[in-house]
Amino acid sequence: MSPEAVRSELYRARIIAILREADPILCFTKAARLAEGGVTVLEITWTTPGAADIVKRISEAKLGLPGAGSIRTVAQAEEAYGAGAVFLVSPVLVRPVAEWAKVRGVVYVPGALTPNEILEAWALGGRPVKVFPCGCVGGPAYLKSVLAPMPELELVPTGGVSLNNMKAYLDAGAKVVGLGESFTGGPDATANPGILVSRARQAVALVAGSP
Repeated sequence: MSPEAVRSELYRARIIAILREADPILCFTKAARLAEGGVTVLEITWTTPGAADIVKRISEAKLGLPGAGSIRTVAQAEEAYGAGAVFLVSPVLVRPVAEWAKVRGVVYVPGALTPNEILEAWALGGRPVKVFPCGCVGGPAYLKSVLAPMPELELVPTGGVSLNNMKAYLDAGAKVVGLGESFTGGPDATANPGILVSRARQAVALVAGSP
């Protein structure tokens, strides 16, 4: 997929489900249940054992848009891209990865927190920019404050985003929200991954009701 097509799908879906698991089988099962519920942008973090294989399985099964998270080196970026990841996410701005992604035409979502960091990531081609950990510095109100003087920014708040507050983030101007542990994890979802089908449907309904 072209970068434009990937971004178009990200901004249509408005949800990135972030999966970080110790068990790769459980990780893929959760990805499948989320896709069943309509959440089809799936970020597999590179701290998950066998992450490349999981991304490959998601791609082969056509579950949705597979991405790779916690990418901090060019070697990880190459491995993820080779496995089928169509977007790469970092917790911080990693300049070598940004440069690598630009040359290869891969969507790179760098992490940033302060206004200066966010603008720097944007200037280096971050489209969108991950605001992390957004929940620790004011949540939706913080995002709205950042966007007031810089409305052109395309931001993905992550860290502290949940079903309970994701609509507030979208209403504050988020292009996409990153839903992590509170959405994809927890003892209930580990014991019964099928619960993610209903969570996904709730999230999709919240997106439908947001501007």
